[in-house]
Amino acid sequence: MTLPALLGDQPAGHVEIGVLLSGLAALVLATAAAVSRRLGGAAAAIWLAALAAGVAAAAATSLLAGRDGVPGLPSLVAAWSVEGIALAWLWRRTRERRVAVVGALLLGLTALVALAAAPPEALLYGARDLVPGVLAVGALAAGLAGAAALLRGERAGALLARAAGVAALYGASVLLVGVLTDEATRGDGPVGQSAQLALSAFWALAGLALVAAALARRARAARYAGAGLLLAAAAKVLVLDTATLDAGYRVAAFVLGGAVLLAGAFLLARLDHAGAGEDGAGAP
Repeated sequence: MTLPALLGDQPAGHVEIGVLLSGLAALVLATAAAVSRRLGGAAAAIWLAALAAGVAAAAATSLLAGRDGVPGLPSLVAAWSVEGIALAWLWRRTRERRVAVVGALLLGLTALVALAAAPPEALLYGARDLVPGVLAVGALAAGLAGAAALLRGERAGALLARAAGVAALYGASVLLVGVLTDEATRGDGPVGQSAQLALSAFWALAGLALVAAALARRARAARYAGAGLLLAAAAKVLVLDTATLDAGYRVAAFVLGGAVLLAGAFLLARLDHAGAGEDGAGAP
C-alpha cells in the first residue's frame, strides 16, 4: 500500500500507521528507561531524544487519524500533555535546565494547539466543533494538573497548578457558551444573549467560590484569583454585555454583577479582618 493511498480514502490505513507510530514511540521510551540507570549523566539526553520521538509520533498520529483532512487536535493535545508529565518527572529527578526548557516549549506548543481547537472567539460565538475543542482544552488542563502534582512543593508546581485552573475555567466557559448557543450559528455569530449572561454569571460565581475558599483556608493565591475573576466578570458586564445584549438581558447582567460584587466585597473584607486579627494575636 502506497503512502498516497494511506493519505487518501482509506481511513483504516490511517489508524494502522497511527498505531505503528505510537508503538515505536513507546518502544523508544521503554528502551531509554531501561538504559538510563547505566548511562548516568547521559540519561537526560536519552530521555529528551525519546520524548522528542514521542512528540513527533504523536503529531503524525494525530494528523493521520484526522477525518476529512482535519487533524485530530484533541488526541494531539492529550499525547503532548502526557509527554509534558513525563518531562516534569524527569526534571524532578535530574534538575537539568534543558529538561525545563524543553518542557516549557512543549507546554507553550500544547497550549497553542488547544487554542486552535477552541479559539478565544468561542467565548463570544461558541466553538464550531464544540466537543473536540472542549476535549482539547480538558486534556491540556489534565496535563498541567498532572505535572503540577509531580512538582508539588516547587515553585514550578504552583505555577502549573494555576495554569491548570485557568485552562479548566476556559474549557468550562467554552462548553457553557457552546451549549447555550444555537448550533447553526456557532462560530459565526450573532452573540448569544443567554450564553453571554450565563458566562458572566459563571465567572462571577467562580470568583465568589474562590474568595470563599480563601476565607476558609487562608489561601492567598485563591484570594487573588477570586478577586481577579470578579473584576473580569465586572469588566465583561460593563464593556461587552452593555454593548451586545438586549435591554432585558442588560438589566439582568447589571443586577447580577452588582449583587456578586457586593458579596465579593463582603467576603474580601472578612478576609482582611481575619488577617488583621491574626496579626494582632501574634503581636507581643
